[in-house]
Amino acid sequence: MWVCKSHVKEAIAKFNAPHFYRIPKDFGVTCKYCSKQAVANVYYAHKPIYKRESRLAQDAM
Repeated sequence: MWVCKSHVKEAIAKFNAPHFYRIPKDFGVTCKYCSKQAVANVYYAHKPIYKRESRLAQDAM
């Protein structure tokens, strides 16, 4: 979830154990909560869900 400086704490509160990393100023994404430029990515899992689903489909074969 991309967030601006104003919404970092709010985003972290939504997850039990979030991961967080700063993004470059010229990355060009906006905050999930407002239209300000995002400064960080807050996320829960290391792998995107679609990759895990693909892996599960491969394991089922």
